[in-house]
Amino acid sequence: MQYIPNGPDIPEALLEAHEDGKVVFFCGAGISYPAELPTFRGLVKAVFDVLGEVCSGAEAEALKANNYDTTLGLLEQRLPNGRQRVREAISSALQPNLSGKKSTQTHEALLQLSKTRSGATRLITTNFDRVFEEVIETRKLQTPTHAAPFLPIPKNRWDGLIYLHGLLDGSGSEANLNSLVATSGDFGLAYLVERWAARFVSELFRNYTVCFIGYSINDPILRYMMDALAADSMMGESTRIAYAFGNYTPSKKDRVHSEWVTKHVVPILYKNHSHHYYLHETLHAWANSYRDGINGKSAIVARHAHHKPSGSTVQDDFVTRMIWALSDPTGLPAKHFAQLDPVPPIEWLEEFSKRRFGIDDLPRFAVPRSDLFTTWPSEEFKFSLLSRPAPAHLAPQMSIVDLNSRHGSDWDEVMKALAQWLVRHLEETEALFWVIGQGSNLSPRFEWYLRKALEDANHLNPTMRKLWDFVVSGYARSRHYNGSLYGWEKRFKTHGDTILIRQEFKDALRPSLRISRPYYFRTDPSIDTSEKISSIANVEVALASDHVHSAYESIQKTEQFESFLANILTDMSELLSETLALMCEAEISSELKDYSYIQLPSISDHNQNKDYNDWTLLVTLCRDAWLATADRNRENAKAMLSIWANSKHAVFRRLVFFALAQRPYLVSFDTATSWLLAEDGHWLWSTSTMREVMRLLVSFGPILTVSHMERLQAAIVQGPPRTRFRNDIGDDTLQRHSDRMRWLRLRKLLSNGGTATEDADTFIASVEERYPEWKLSPDERDEFPIWSSNGEEQPAEQSPKNIKKLVEWLRNNPASENVFSGDNWSERCRDDFRRSFFALRSLASEDVWLPQRWAEALYAWSSDELLGRSWKYASSVIEGMPDEYFVDVLHAVALWVNRISKNVREHEKTFFALVNRIIETGATNIEASDDFSLNQAINHPVGHAASSLLNWWFSMKPEDDQGLPDELKDRFSEMCNSDNQSLWIGSVVLAQQVIPLLRVDRDWTKQYLIPSFEWEPDVTQAAAIWDSFLHAPRIYLPLLELLKSPFLEVPDHIGDMEEQCLEQYARFLTYISLGEASVFSPSELRQVFAKLTVEQLETVAETLFRALQSSGEQQEEYLTNRVIPFVKKFWPSKHESRTPKTFRYFAQMTAVSRNGFEEAFACFKNHLGQTADFSYLLHLLEDGGLAAEHPREILSLLHATIPQDVHYLYGGLSTLLHIIQGANPALSNHPDFIRLTVLSQQHEN
Repeated sequence: MQYIPNGPDIPEALLEAHEDGKVVFFCGAGISYPAELPTFRGLVKAVFDVLGEVCSGAEAEALKANNYDTTLGLLEQRLPNGRQRVREAISSALQPNLSGKKSTQTHEALLQLSKTRSGATRLITTNFDRVFEEVIETRKLQTPTHAAPFLPIPKNRWDGLIYLHGLLDGSGSEANLNSLVATSGDFGLAYLVERWAARFVSELFRNYTVCFIGYSINDPILRYMMDALAADSMMGESTRIAYAFGNYTPSKKDRVHSEWVTKHVVPILYKNHSHHYYLHETLHAWANSYRDGINGKSAIVARHAHHKPSGSTVQDDFVTRMIWALSDPTGLPAKHFAQLDPVPPIEWLEEFSKRRFGIDDLPRFAVPRSDLFTTWPSEEFKFSLLSRPAPAHLAPQMSIVDLNSRHGSDWDEVMKALAQWLVRHLEETEALFWVIGQGSNLSPRFEWYLRKALEDANHLNPTMRKLWDFVVSGYARSRHYNGSLYGWEKRFKTHGDTILIRQEFKDALRPSLRISRPYYFRTDPSIDTSEKISSIANVEVALASDHVHSAYESIQKTEQFESFLANILTDMSELLSETLALMCEAEISSELKDYSYIQLPSISDHNQNKDYNDWTLLVTLCRDAWLATADRNRENAKAMLSIWANSKHAVFRRLVFFALAQRPYLVSFDTATSWLLAEDGHWLWSTSTMREVMRLLVSFGPILTVSHMERLQAAIVQGPPRTRFRNDIGDDTLQRHSDRMRWLRLRKLLSNGGTATEDADTFIASVEERYPEWKLSPDERDEFPIWSSNGEEQPAEQSPKNIKKLVEWLRNNPASENVFSGDNWSERCRDDFRRSFFALRSLASEDVWLPQRWAEALYAWSSDELLGRSWKYASSVIEGMPDEYFVDVLHAVALWVNRISKNVREHEKTFFALVNRIIETGATNIEASDDFSLNQAINHPVGHAASSLLNWWFSMKPEDDQGLPDELKDRFSEMCNSDNQSLWIGSVVLAQQVIPLLRVDRDWTKQYLIPSFEWEPDVTQAAAIWDSFLHAPRIYLPLLELLKSPFLEVPDHIGDMEEQCLEQYARFLTYISLGEASVFSPSELRQVFAKLTVEQLETVAETLFRALQSSGEQQEEYLTNRVIPFVKKFWPSKHESRTPKTFRYFAQMTAVSRNGFEEAFACFKNHLGQTADFSYLLHLLEDGGLAAEHPREILSLLHATIPQDVHYLYGGLSTLLHIIQGANPALSNHPDFIRLTVLSQQHEN
């Protein structure tokens, strides 16, 4: 992070460790430049000057070699009484000049930076001078000091400023002067012989992250410390990373960087300029930001939470920094994140779920790094923010038996807050699929959160509510039966028919829903599918066990199973009823019409039954259980038929018709024909019941009485009602369909010995004269709505499992439009990658390309489960697809490649070849559009290609100043420079990543991407670029320097930009202005704030409040040093800046001002006004306790804010008025108090 323009970039890891109180600043002579004190080299020269000595040969050689301690040691040995005289000279040379304005600013900054949030000071200096002492005394700081050799142990309880090499106490005593570590002899004693300094340094590096400031690369002090650490490393001791600020000249930057690295130090480099100007100014700015909590964890959350996470360089990993802030054990940053309004985007969920933590991160979550975890390879033991080991006090007890079967570990404050954030995203499908993807086995607390959120979500889309209800009810859980029907079979053979065996059988067949992402079919955009579950998710019924049909075949052979069936008829009927109700609720079917005739074509055994769907076993079990019951207890069988006949579900009606055909005399003919003709003949003509109706008619032929036969034939001759057909069907077609339906049913009824009525006979003769080709099929295929042999009249619905047959099926059905609505190609691709891929590849080898089938396959293979496998096998095949077909699968290929781009483990050459084809095809075949929005860009094939290249790049973990790889540079350049709109749209995607692009390759970004932000010559394109960047803007000073002019002009183009991005601009601008250093002058910022609209100013006011609220323990400092100066400098005085929303936030800022209330009230009182949204203000005032301390001002605040036309008060006002009256009884007669009291009495509950 850069605190000043052109200043050093402080690593995020150092900033994190600093906020955690784990950094120790180690200060050398360079920090005292502003006080006109010398460096170590300058000190040596000053000692010679004070003593009037000239370097001898050996001394000169040592000085030339930068061995300053050796030089002083040689001088001590050469001079009479040399030790005393040299040390007196040192004391004389270290007299600071404190008259300068900035003489002590760096020392003040370091004292500020070294004070942890808990109040302890962790600061070390090897300087002897007393500048720190002067600052401590002048500023009246309570900072303990420790001077060598009397040093504390640098562990957690350490508090104070340490003079590692001694401190001049001003007395000039021999003892004090002798305590200084200045010469090579002193260093040898401290680090090599007595080793007290070495032990201190070793312990320090084990426990803290050290940051060296004010040392040169060749400083002997660094050498001694690094030597001590090297000795520890040889003995197997582990240490933390060390950092050092160092200067460089542009031509030697790389060499200086390498020299620091060889010392096992991470350099933080800054340009050589005016006595280390960039170092001192950076320390001042960093200290001020730290003082005000700008880089505190809650502040980081407030600044970045509204942005979608995006890629970054290793040095600028703001996503990791955000995760670090949220993982604070107090839970306060996470709580702030969860309560932000608007809610932070759901895209953070993916980052929270990444297994980015390892063994070394356990202490962060209060879990000790014990021997248990060290036995795991660190690469394998990974966990995420949302799934991690629990600390001991939250972990459940170990027990063999537990009253709570769902008892898991309790949650820490972080997990509670993130769960609360997640349930605010009930409208987001990403949240739904994430929960389902985790198994849907909700923890009791999260289930409670979900139920509560669903109760409170009044405006939740009904379809999303239904899907969440499936999750909460447990129907969307992953499989929750710990066994299989094969295992049940063994227990049944052993134990027989018992109540426990029956219950286990039911549990194995209990229905649930498998909910997954929808298939990416292209539909007519004019059709509104927002209320359909299928537009949001793909939902299928599953059973608790797998492979149930094959298991049932084995179970049927078991002795005594038939008698078992007779005992479970009611159970199976109830399970089927539950399954069908679930299917209706999930919009898989409806009561009067379902697609069971596709999934189970025949209730009786038939080769058309393919047993693709597990749930159909429940139908088979009802059938077999009913037959077994009918053989043993006719009354029970008859009673079950009555229950089924009263159901609206087609499956139960099919079972009824099957049963009547098998046991025709079980019920009366009156009852049987009434069931068949019920619902105005709906079931007689329904496609859903067609097979069983035909079988029933055949069985009725020889047995129905004359009267029943006449009734049935009359109903058939009358024909199906017109409502059974589409409105747009022609009269001739309608007549043909109606004739066919009537003829077929009459012929089936008469085929087994039935006698035709006169009307029926006449009708049949007339039809057969017109359609002489109509004959009954000998194989019963005319009894099925769909016949799987691909007959001309009945096209195939199910794709075959056999690869050879599947190839032919695809050849005959190249597109889904030619296939009946039951086509399951997408399901086949998802559930059976091997066969679906080999079938497509087989056809491709014959140069038969089926673009729509490939597109459907690629959409299905884009799932997480199939992505890597499909890329491994299919990428080279897709690469060879001819151009004329490639254009038809362009969108599917672009999406698929984009999905794999984050993890291209193999076929990298193919990856780039496909990206090139996507770019070329998209640029030449996609019609140009005036829509340059980010949403359009990221869904455009070229946008997918740009995203794919960026994803691949970020997976390589790019580093600052590394330069763009050749694989990207030419492609990106072409996008940025193109006049082709379809190609240029890729630069809109690139604009989102302008910061990492600039950090990695400044020259390329300046030349190609930065010009796109200029408003001239094309305002529309510039607006698209700014919209893209402002979707997730971050403060990076080098970028703001380059974009200064167009950034300030954004308010001049309000009409050209998206409203959401303008809101982000106002928020971004506010944080820039609140920062320590800016590339913009106060007058420039003042002018741009004056241009903002009312809505943007309301966003500014909200941002100020959020920033103040998130500053935590530094809230008073942030208010005094940031917010109040901001309001005075930048808040516009125009009338438009006064709205109910701005009144609300200024009042809330006043309410949270704590000890800074008087200054805040004085600044904000002219920005107060009436607002209807004041309930949160009452809560803040009641919680903050300001009413008792400032009763008059709080009364004035309440009077200014609460309007007269209040309809309801939610509480809190009467309490505050009571506190005000108790603190200042005289105010009870004040008109404002009386008005508010009346309001409270009238409207407060």
